Amino acid sequence: MAQLHGIVTGVVYSSPDNGFTIAKIIEDNNDSPCIIKGYMGLVVGEHLSLSGDWNDDPKYGLQFSVKRYSRYVPDDESGIECLLGSGLIKGIGPSRAKWMVNKFGISIIDLIKTNDSRLQDIPGIGPKLAKQIVNQWHFFYGREKIAIKLTEAGFSKTMARKILSADLEDDMATALDDNPYILMKVPGVGFRRSDYFAKLLGFSDTDPKRIQESLVYLLEDNNEGHTYIPIEMLFKAFSNEIKFEDPLDKRVIFNEALAELAIDIKSIDGKVVQSKRILQDDKGIHLIKYENAETFIAKNLIERILTSTKDLNVGKIKKWILDWEKYGSIKLTDEQHNAIIRALLDNVTIVTGSPGTGKTSMLAALLYVADSLNLSYKLTAPTGRAAKRMEEATGREASTIHRLLEFGANGNFKFKYNEGEQLDIDLLIIDEISMVDVMLMTSLLRAIPRSTKLIFVGDKDQLQSVSAGNLLGDLISSGKVNTIELKTVFRQDSSAMLVRNARVINSGHYLAESAPLLTGKKWGESDFYHTTKVSKDVLVDLVMKHIPNKYNIRSEDILILTPIRKKRGDLNCSSLNETMQEIINSEGQSLNIPNNTLRVGDKVMQLRNDYRKNVFNGDTGYITRMLQGTREGSGEFYVDFYGNDVRYEFSEKNDIVHAWASTIHKAQGGEAQAVIVVLPDDFLVKRMLTRNLLYTGITRARTVCVLMASNAQVIKAIQTSGIAKRYTNLSEKMNESYALTITSIRRKGLQHV
Repeated sequence: MAQLHGIVTGVVYSSPDNGFTIAKIIEDNNDSPCIIKGYMGLVVGEHLSLSGDWNDDPKYGLQFSVKRYSRYVPDDESGIECLLGSGLIKGIGPSRAKWMVNKFGISIIDLIKTNDSRLQDIPGIGPKLAKQIVNQWHFFYGREKIAIKLTEAGFSKTMARKILSADLEDDMATALDDNPYILMKVPGVGFRRSDYFAKLLGFSDTDPKRIQESLVYLLEDNNEGHTYIPIEMLFKAFSNEIKFEDPLDKRVIFNEALAELAIDIKSIDGKVVQSKRILQDDKGIHLIKYENAETFIAKNLIERILTSTKDLNVGKIKKWILDWEKYGSIKLTDEQHNAIIRALLDNVTIVTGSPGTGKTSMLAALLYVADSLNLSYKLTAPTGRAAKRMEEATGREASTIHRLLEFGANGNFKFKYNEGEQLDIDLLIIDEISMVDVMLMTSLLRAIPRSTKLIFVGDKDQLQSVSAGNLLGDLISSGKVNTIELKTVFRQDSSAMLVRNARVINSGHYLAESAPLLTGKKWGESDFYHTTKVSKDVLVDLVMKHIPNKYNIRSEDILILTPIRKKRGDLNCSSLNETMQEIINSEGQSLNIPNNTLRVGDKVMQLRNDYRKNVFNGDTGYITRMLQGTREGSGEFYVDFYGNDVRYEFSEKNDIVHAWASTIHKAQGGEAQAVIVVLPDDFLVKRMLTRNLLYTGITRARTVCVLMASNAQVIKAIQTSGIAKRYTNLSEKMNESYALTITSIRRKGLQHV
C-alpha cells in the first residue's frame, strides 16, 4: 500500500450516517493538493498519516483511497503553528497560535495535553478558554483510542461513530473511563451494552454507578409503561434482572443506590453537577423526568381548559355542517354534530369511538367547518403509519409529531419548536392519542400556544402506548377533559361482521356469527372469518391464493399479526417473516455478505427512532435497492418509507426487521387491507391474551380479517378483560391541578368563563 502524510485543507463531503469522507490534503514537502476518500471523521487542520491506494478516476481524476489512517502532531514549530492556527481548536486563530509557539516553542503541545496553568499566561486565555482548548485537543487526538475500545466491546463502526459524534462530554476518553454508563444517553445503546463495556473496563458488579444505572434502566427502559413503580416491585425486578457473580445482600445495595439517586450531586464549590433522578414517596419510586412530565401535562391542559374560549358563531358552525352533509351526500348523527361543535368551542376535546362509528366522517366535516372559519390547523399522529392513514382519510397533509416539531432541524437532538418558538396554528388534531407517551406529549404541549385548540382522537379500548404513561385512559378517567364517545355503528349490513365482532369482543361476549372460511357461498362476501385450523399451511394458502383471488388484494399487502416475536414453533413473527420472504420475494436482489437476510423488495419495519434519518419506531416500507461496498462485509441499502428513500449502512441492518408479519403491539396505529390474526395454541400466547389485544388485532383490517385461533384461545382472550395495570399519576395530577387553579382564580377574584 502507498503511504501519504499531510494536512487536511478542506472537507468536500462527509456522510453523517457512515462517516464516508472526501477531503483535500496537502502533502508534507509538497504544495500541490490531492483528493483523499475513505471512512474517516476529519476536521480541517488535522495532520494525517494515510495508507491506501492511488486510483485514477475517469471523472474526478487522481484520488487516494484510504484503507488506514492515524493522526499525528508535527514536531517542528512551523508545523505546530500551522496546526494550532488552522481553526481545529476553537479559540485559537493564526495570530494567537503564533504567539503561543513564539513563547513556548514545541513544548506548547505538552502544556495543552496536561492543562498546564501557564496556558493562562497567554493574553486572552482564561480558565474557561484554557479548559475548552484542552478538552478539544483530547477529543481530536483521543478519538482513535475511544473508537478502538468501542469496537473491541462489540460496537459496530457505525455505532462507534454515532457515540463519538454524540458530544456526551468534553473529555470523552476520561468520561468513559470514569463512567461508561454515559453511553446509555446515546439512542440504541442501552444498559446491557453499556454494562458489558463497563465490565471490559474493569468495573465490578457492585460498583455504585452500575447499581444506580441499573435502577434507572428498570424505571425507564424496562418498566412496561409505568411512570412510577412500587418499591417492592422494583426490588423484585432488580433481583431478577441484574446479575451478580458473588452472593451478596441485594437489599442493602438496592437501598444505598436509591438514596444516592434521590439527592443532588454537588461539586466542592457547592454547584449541582447532577440533579436528583428519582423521587420516593408512599406510592413507590418515580423517575424525576416522568414526574415532571405528568405534572407539566396536567397543569398545561387544566390551564387551557379553564381559559376563556374565543367566541365562535354556533349557528354558522351548524350551517356549515349541513352544507358538508349536502355536498357529500352523508348524514351525520347527532353525536357527530355535537362532537364537531364541542371540539370547535372547547379548548381541549377528546373524541373516542370504535371502528365503524364515524370518526373519519366527523373529522372530515370538522375540517370543512375549520376551513370555512378560516382557522389554521395541523394534523398529526405518533407514527408514520398513523399519519399516512390520517392523510388518506382526510385528504389533508398529516405528519408525525416528530416531523411536526422538526426534530433535529437545528443540527442537534432537539425539537425546533418549543416554548421559545411555538407553532402558529388555531387548531391541532392528534390521532391515535392512546399511543402517545408522556414525554412526547410534554414536548408537543410546549410547542403549542395556549390559544390553540386541541382535539385528541383515539380508541380508548386499544392497547396503551409502548412507552411511559397511560395518556388517553388517564385523561378520560380524570373527568376534567370534555370527552365525546361516538357509539352509533354505521356498517350494519350482513357482510359487516368485523365491526359487530369488535363490539361484542369489547363487551366481553363471544364472537357474533362469522362466515365459514373458504367454504360455502359466503366465502368472499364477508369481512370477518374465524377458523380453528391454526397452521402455517392454511395461512400460506390464504396469503398466496384465497385472499388475493377473492378480494383482489396483493399478497404483500396482507398483514399477519401474532402476539409472539421470538422463535417459538412456526407461527411467531420471525418464522412467519422467513416464510413470507421465500414465497413472496424469493428472487429479490441481495448483498454478498455473510448472515445477510435482506433483499430488494422486502417489506420492513423500523425498530427504533432514528432522528438523523427522520424515521421512527413502527414506520414500514420496502427495500428499493442495495449496493455492495468496497470493503469486505460492507454495503448499503435504501428503504422507501411513505415516499422517502432512506439510506442505511449494512451495519445498521438490526435497526429494521421484516414486516409481512408483526406483533399486535407493533401494528397499533396502522391498518392493512387484509389482516390475519394468528393465536397459536401455546402456553406463552395464552398468558399474553387479553380482550384489548384481540380487539386491537382484528380492528387493523380495512377490508377483511381472518382470525386463526382455537375456541379456547378466543374465549381466554375475551374473558381476560383487564388492561395490564400501569402505575401512572396523570389522572390524579389533573384533579390536583384543577383544584389548585380554581382556588387561585377565586383568590384573585376572577370569574371562570
